[in-house]
Amino acid sequence: MKKLEWNFLVEMMTEWKPSS
Repeated sequence: MKKLEWNFLVEMMTEWKPSS
């Protein structure tokens, strides 16, 4: 996996995370 791809996944996960 590329570093860029991993970063993108992490960002997506953080965005999907609920900010309750």
